Amino acid sequence: MIAQSNIIIESIDFDEIYFQFKNKEKFSEIINNEKYWKLFNGIETEENIEKRQITSKEYLTGLIKLDKEFYVKRFIEKNILATYDNVVEYGKLLFEDKYFFESYVVFNHLSLCKKQMDVILSNYSNDLGEEPVVKKEQDNKNRFQIVDEYLFKCSLRVYAKVNDLKVEFPDVIGYLFNIYTEKTLSSIFENDVELFTREIGQFKEISEYQFFNIQNSITDKKNYNVAVFLSPKIEYMMICGYACLWGDISQNSDWERAVKDNLENMHNPQKTIEECLRQVSFCTAQRDLGILSTSYRGLLHTKWSMDFMNHVADSNILIYEEGMFGQRLLQTDNKMLERFLGKTKRSFNSLNYPIYEYYAVKVLNDYLDNESKYISHTKWEEDR
Repeated sequence: MIAQSNIIIESIDFDEIYFQFKNKEKFSEIINNEKYWKLFNGIETEENIEKRQITSKEYLTGLIKLDKEFYVKRFIEKNILATYDNVVEYGKLLFEDKYFFESYVVFNHLSLCKKQMDVILSNYSNDLGEEPVVKKEQDNKNRFQIVDEYLFKCSLRVYAKVNDLKVEFPDVIGYLFNIYTEKTLSSIFENDVELFTREIGQFKEISEYQFFNIQNSITDKKNYNVAVFLSPKIEYMMICGYACLWGDISQNSDWERAVKDNLENMHNPQKTIEECLRQVSFCTAQRDLGILSTSYRGLLHTKWSMDFMNHVADSNILIYEEGMFGQRLLQTDNKMLERFLGKTKRSFNSLNYPIYEYYAVKVLNDYLDNESKYISHTKWEEDR
């Protein structure tokens, strides 16, 4: 329905509609109404009196385009969104009745068509109706969030089931891992700490499943496979590193708090220390082997870094002052931030050091004794 709607909408030929309009032919439902017939009669009157058409073609096609948007918007609300919501409710009923696989199939399809929905809704987001645009956009955001949440819950139950049965099944966890990687990064770029706080817990759980998922599928422990094996844990820590770094840049401690809340085991502090030691071991392996930078995800990590630094540059939060020899010097009281970013502004947007190290030094080391703390390859974290 979404795909066909897009085709029909984009195929509207305004010149053809105008020709039909001028020649009293049957034409699109969009303008087959009293408003346009009055316009047509007015144009006839112009031609009879002035011997020419005074109302311009551009004016008429402009009106048609506006009404097309209104018509499409109504169609989306009454048909596409209503159908989408009905299917969501059906998927939720399946989940409640413990038909987890069937529910997964429903929410997986809804998730796949979400991008198409985003395109349509972004194209027709003008306030052409009664409700404010902001409210409608929030409604759509909530609508898609429900789909992601149920897809997450279904997938974990289905994954556990098929893993026990040893049957072939699509890479549900890998798919979810990529979705939540994108969602958590986007929340940082949008400075939405509430969304990040809500999603980071689920992302951590998915990264654990993905970690064991890959571990069970690898038999040859060569460096390339080790990179694949470690990547879910390292990438989770990279996202946490970006959150902590952005929190320090924007001077909002809620970002670090969200990361730490997701790490801490309030009922068993020793478990928190054990988890920190485990994560430090992954960081150490990556530091010593350097395997992810040349792995299949290396280019993606470079893009994350560039996108993050472009986001920082666009925010205009960091303050630089002119120094000697034309250098621009970072002005901050945060020594860790200064050591990580460097005192001097670089000519291109990139980080000096791996972002997972910022997380390891800032967060993990807080829970560990001196002998267990993570030490970076360049020891950038040390006072000099």
